[in-house]
Amino acid sequence: MVCRILSALILVLTIAWPVVAQDLVAGNEAYKRGDYAAALKILWPLAAKGDAEAQNNLGLMYHRGHGIIKDRAEAAAWFRMAAEQGHQRAQYNLGLSYHKGDGVPQDPAAALKWFRQAAEQGNAKAQNNLAVMYYRGEGVPQNSVEAVKWWQKAAEGGDVRARNNLQLIRRLEGSGQAGSPQPSFVAAAPVATPASGSIPSSAKASVSTGFLVQLGAFRSEQRASREAGRLNRLHQAVLSEMQIAPARADLNGRGVFYRLRTGPFQNRSAATRFCQQLIARNQNCIVISPGR
Repeated sequence: MVCRILSALILVLTIAWPVVAQDLVAGNEAYKRGDYAAALKILWPLAAKGDAEAQNNLGLMYHRGHGIIKDRAEAAAWFRMAAEQGHQRAQYNLGLSYHKGDGVPQDPAAALKWFRQAAEQGNAKAQNNLAVMYYRGEGVPQNSVEAVKWWQKAAEGGDVRARNNLQLIRRLEGSGQAGSPQPSFVAAAPVATPASGSIPSSAKASVSTGFLVQLGAFRSEQRASREAGRLNRLHQAVLSEMQIAPARADLNGRGVFYRLRTGPFQNRSAATRFCQQLIARNQNCIVISPGR
């Protein structure tokens, strides 16, 4: 009798898993279509039953106010439930919430903890953020060696920001200027999308083949880096996956300039829309064509 009961339990579990997976896919597809009401109807019961992926995705819907009233504290609560089950994107999202003080008290140590857990599972965004926190000494003693280690892991995982950060730090530390240079990119990037958790396609594009937005140009690399850091903090709300970074430009007779640019964007219209957002924030900018 006991054996028959155990066999029945195993059979029930075997049948139930595909149904959950199908529902989760259907919920994510509804979200991608912009049918947030349908997505919420599917994802909520799955999240309530303890499905970590659904919990993370429900957290994103609360975070963005998609299909439900925006509530960052509720978003963080769902991220936590999924993160405690080992869901790496939820761990990243919870780390981001603590880093920004978004729905929870700002707590660098807690941000570091969750970024580390996601980073150890191979999340490249978390690896980059962990590196920046080590480099800046946020929530942990400053450690450039540990920062470079995590940047290298993130760069190997395809994170564009990590590659740029490594290049920037190597340029600054090799310039012979006094003081401790700081990476000009913000540590926190936006939460991953429910459908895939990947960065937008515009962020994956090659800088040389995409449109850019330029916010300024300076003679001094050190000044450009400081200004890039300030602008990243000031415009964090609209930067999304991008960052403002200095790029060296030798203009022959005019000398060397360090341009502050962000992007790339897939087309001129997208770059123009972004520039208009910055102008609305009293920030001058111009659109730069590919290859310039």
